[in-house]
Amino acid sequence: MAGAILLIVISLLIFFYRMAFVRGKDSDISAIAPKTGEYEGYFKQINDGVEWFDNQPKRDAYITSEDGLKLHASILTLCENADKTIILFHGYRSVARKDFACAISMYASFNMNVILVDQRAHGKSEGRHITFGVKERYDVISWCRLLEEMFPD
Repeated sequence: MAGAILLIVISLLIFFYRMAFVRGKDSDISAIAPKTGEYEGYFKQINDGVEWFDNQPKRDAYITSEDGLKLHASILTLCENADKTIILFHGYRSVARKDFACAISMYASFNMNVILVDQRAHGKSEGRHITFGVKERYDVISWCRLLEEMFPD
C-alpha cells in the first residue's frame, strides 16, 4: 500500500514539474484567454495584430546565453532613422508576437525599432526548461548589450 501511494505521489510530482518547467508547444491565439465573456471580443484584434506583424519586413537576431543556448528575437525596423528602440519579452508559455499583437504597430508608428524576444524554451529559442527568471534575467542583459551594439545612438 505504501509503495502504491509513493508511486502516485512521485508520478504527480513528475507531472506537475513537467507542466510548470518543461518547454511546451507554442500556444495558438485561442490559448491566450478563455473564449468566453469579456475576452471573446479581443480575438479579432489579436489576430489582426499578429497578421500585421507577420507581413512586415523583419530580421532575426540571435545571442548565445551564458549557459550556451542560442536565443532568438525578431527585429522590426520600419523607420531607418528611428531614435528609440523597445524590447518586448512575452509572458509564461506565450509568444511575443501574440502577447504584444495589439501594440506592435503602435510602437512602429512612433518610429521605434521593435524587438520581440523568444525567451528561452519558447519559440525559436533553444532550451528545455523555463527557470522563472533565474536564468532569464541574464538573457535580458545580453539582449540589451546586443541592442547597444546594433543601435548605438
